[in-house]
Order: sequence, then C-alpha cells, then structure tokens
Amino acid sequence: MFVEVRNVHGSSTALASYHGYQSWKDFWLDKTNYKWPDYCPIVGCSEKATLGAHVYIVGDPYNRVFIMPMCDEHNQDYYGTFKVDSAWLYRLR
Repeated sequence: MFVEVRNVHGSSTALASYHGYQSWKDFWLDKTNYKWPDYCPIVGCSEKATLGAHVYIVGDPYNRVFIMPMCDEHNQDYYGTFKVDSAWLYRLR
C-alpha cells in the first residue's frame, strides 16, 4: 500500500544511540531484517538511499513517527510530501 509521508521537523537531534544503535540506518536494518535499498524508495527518486529518516504519514490521526531509508536530498525537504510503499516504514513511536 502506498502512503504519503512528510519529514519530521527537528528530528536531527534525535539520537539513535538512545535506542542502542550507531545510526538510524542501523536501527532500521535491525528492526526490519530487510536489505538496505540501493536507491531511495520514494516514488520517482533515483538517488542513493543514504540514511534512516524520520517521517510521519500525512493524515495519520495518531501522528506516529516512522524510520525509513531516504536520500540526502529528500531528507532536507521539510515542506514536501512523498509517496512511498508503506513496507519501507518502521514505526518508531
């Protein structure tokens, strides 16, 4: 199922080390047991997936936060929304 996501503002201060990981990428890899994608899973993107990004699903009444693989370019966009297969999302809280 495809969903629309948006980056979480201010998440750069959230440390993966509080969860026992060196990076959000490591966190995502451990929790999902998936292979890290070569490319950003955002529909239409062909950039390399470089980091684990904090996102939320647009319209989610519970404002849940998820970690997903993402490229640097999309990770810097705090105003856009992106379409992604929900299988790439791992719920953080």
